[in-house]
Amino acid sequence: IYDAMMQLENEIHTVAVGSAIGQACLLLSAGSPGKRFMMPHAKAMIQQPRIPSSGLMPASDVLIRAKEVIINRDNLVKLLAKHTGNSEET
Repeated sequence: IYDAMMQLENEIHTVAVGSAIGQACLLLSAGSPGKRFMMPHAKAMIQQPRIPSSGLMPASDVLIRAKEVIINRDNLVKLLAKHTGNSEET
């Protein structure tokens, strides 16, 4: 969805209704500046990534999944910073 939004030349209006958590928060922030809205009781949050249940998975597979989760988190933070004008630390 994000990649498709970035291909459009039209303004993109985004509205948070309820909770925009994780990837939904990114989609909310990817709307056109001045066209991103939240309802009065809505909330936008990012959360710490979780590794899917590893069960009896080999340790090497757990490590691969953990690295993917960290990469995805870092990408999310970079994109949020880009669209909101904040630093990655903020």
